Amino acid sequence: THHEVPVRRKAMKGLGKHRDDDEAIEAIAKGLGDEDVAVQLAAQAAMAKVADKGNPRTVEASLERLSSQCEWTRIAGLSTLADITHAAGHPSRSSDLESRVDVAVQERLEDSDWGVRRAAMDTMAQRAPAHSPEAIAAARKLLEDQMGTV
Repeated sequence: THHEVPVRRKAMKGLGKHRDDDEAIEAIAKGLGDEDVAVQLAAQAAMAKVADKGNPRTVEASLERLSSQCEWTRIAGLSTLADITHAAGHPSRSSDLESRVDVAVQERLEDSDWGVRRAAMDTMAQRAPAHSPEAIAAARKLLEDQMGTV
């Protein structure tokens, strides 16, 4: 219920202090699917604190959220991936897991929900190298889509 939101939000914040704890990571991942956006945002921030950037457990847990039936959970998963993965050019970006993130983000560019497509674009832009033709093309498509010209 609504009265529990501050408690759930504080719980997410607290879980972020349990560095490299698998149970904390899983609980935070569940928070990304919370019905309240304040709790989702707290979970997103906690996921960035619970482990080092690029940690396979946090990346995998966030990646799993992209297949949720709920568009808000997909958005939270995408935004979290932007925060917890390395920028283009980092050595970790050549890993299989990072390749899966790239593919999943690309797939969400075709999501049925515009908000998810927008979050995918933001995540792609944050992860892409400067002046990336793919990111520019995706942004152009999203803008045309938003303006109803497609």
